[in-house]
Amino acid sequence: MNALILPTALLSFQLTAHAATVAHFTASGIQNMGSADSFGGSNITTNSVAHELIFDFTAAVDSETNPINLWEAGGSGRGAALVLQGDDLYFFAGQNNDDVVFGNHGLTSPTLGVQIVTVYEIGAGTGSNELLSIYVNGNLIGTADLETGNDWAGGENPGSGLGRIENTVRYNGSSLVNQSNVVVYPETNIDFAVYRLASDGGPAGNTVANILVPEPSVALLGACGTLLLLRRRR
Repeated sequence: MNALILPTALLSFQLTAHAATVAHFTASGIQNMGSADSFGGSNITTNSVAHELIFDFTAAVDSETNPINLWEAGGSGRGAALVLQGDDLYFFAGQNNDDVVFGNHGLTSPTLGVQIVTVYEIGAGTGSNELLSIYVNGNLIGTADLETGNDWAGGENPGSGLGRIENTVRYNGSSLVNQSNVVVYPETNIDFAVYRLASDGGPAGNTVANILVPEPSVALLGACGTLLLLRRRR
């Protein structure tokens, strides 16, 4: 029997590509992203959305003892933010500092191109509550059923930051992180995108399943299955 050889190009595509359509907002590199009300040129801040972050989990990030601001929208306790603190990720979204979901990120060694998807689904929780979720490289690490007021962006602060701190932080006054101890992301490679989910009028391809990057093991099995099928047809 001939050995099965997997083309490098195919593996690379299977491991990194995802099928999401064009995002409503994108940003690359540490920067001020402006008002979240203008993400994508129109106000989608009261829609269900998925925020996708791609960043490098380096030794400098892993060794930082202070909370790291990965992205933020809004301020003064209202809006949304993603914060890395030690082994955990915290996704704040809503009007209060207790509007937060968190989970262990599972990253134990330097890893480039880590994908974090935070999902804000209006009406997906109990009654009219919102459902907040965090995925790391396709794995669900935390979900919470909260009444956030249907506003993930906040309106008190026109500055939103990617990997940096803009004016008064979203989680100001919370017991976890505040204006005095949060720090900026210590690297340069960081990318951000906002997708309006299909349930709220977004393109049909804007579903959480299409935005998530598959786990390497799953993608590898998919690549193997495809090649085996091709061989059988010969």
